[in-house]
Amino acid sequence: MPWWKDRQFVLQLLIFVTGVIVAVIYECQLREMAESNKINREAMESVQRAFVDFIGWDTTQEAAPDGHYFTVFYPKWENAGNTSAMHLVSYFEADTVKTDSIDGFPFKEHFDEIEYGYLGPHSPPVRAGAQTLRDTDIFDLPVGETAILWGWKAYADVFHNAHVTEFCDRVAFANPVPTPDNPKADFRKRTEYMVTTISCQVHNCADNDCPDHQRIEEYVTAKP
Repeated sequence: MPWWKDRQFVLQLLIFVTGVIVAVIYECQLREMAESNKINREAMESVQRAFVDFIGWDTTQEAAPDGHYFTVFYPKWENAGNTSAMHLVSYFEADTVKTDSIDGFPFKEHFDEIEYGYLGPHSPPVRAGAQTLRDTDIFDLPVGETAILWGWKAYADVFHNAHVTEFCDRVAFANPVPTPDNPKADFRKRTEYMVTTISCQVHNCADNDCPDHQRIEEYVTAKP
């Protein structure tokens, strides 16, 4: 007897096909639910995560015993996110480089010891590190060279994701300010001066936009 005339076989076949169709529908629904949950989680993380940002400089200027002046730069950071930044690592450095080769500068940190910190949500700006530039580092550089100030912060959010924010500024120019000893603000006289910095075209980024983010984030993920 042909199989299509066997009612019991046809019934079992229909049940099997129906079961397969239902399984496929459930599988599609589960995938959609998983994707929806992923999107919802990413949306929640983007709203609730910590976001540590470089917001500029505090500077002080003092006279050295030899008559020169030096400027101390303090990078300022804030956590603009809604949750804490944990296992936070900071690095800050000053270097002299060829002006036309900043893009090729390695931006490689050199740690003697790593210290971990913490930054609460919506915290007021905080300083992290300090670097000093003497007036000779600004006025007496060979033509084609410039001083740069660069660094980064790596940290973990409450979702256990690692993040990094990098910055780089270069000294654009410095203007002496009038003082009793230098009323005409003659730049050849080493008196007080105002330093202006501008952002480098590289090393101003966050997370995946930074080419070296994975290497830097390892400081956070490798925390003991």
